[in-house]
Amino acid sequence: MSDYKTAAQAETLEPIYLVRVLDIPPLNPATHSTEYLYLTDAPENVTWFDENGQPQTYFACGMEIEEVERSKDQTTDQCHISLDNVSNDITGLAQYYKLNGVRCEVYSALKNTLASESGATLKFSGKIRSITIGLSQVDAVVSQGFDGMDKVPRRICWTSMFPYIPSAKNPRELSTRK
Repeated sequence: MSDYKTAAQAETLEPIYLVRVLDIPPLNPATHSTEYLYLTDAPENVTWFDENGQPQTYFACGMEIEEVERSKDQTTDQCHISLDNVSNDITGLAQYYKLNGVRCEVYSALKNTLASESGATLKFSGKIRSITIGLSQVDAVVSQGFDGMDKVPRRICWTSMFPYIPSAKNPRELSTRK
């Protein structure tokens, strides 16, 4: 049984979120290298493991993660992450790095289980679909994939491009060829 499941059965719990933002590509590779962000909503910085199993410091910030939206229609699941009261280092990332399309992982953990890699469970994983950055606040929507409509060309639905398809015209105006 994982450390997280064992600790979750205790009477008092200290749940926290751990967020990894991985492989943030620079806008100009000549001047900047690829970055990684490790954040937590704990009151102080905590140490847990990174994606390679190495100990990593997760920096404390005001974080709110809305419940993952599950959809039964043909849209994808998504998660909204809000960071508040963040430093200029994080809000300044938009000047030098491309944040849309970057992989993001959200883990749920308990404060007393961070000594092992199995001390947290993956809650959501996806790519940043949209991000809004203010002076001290960052709002991001993380989506597991892309909708089918993202891959459909928009022009295929224009009726003016296909005048000979009967369904593209008013049926009362159809003329038969002789």
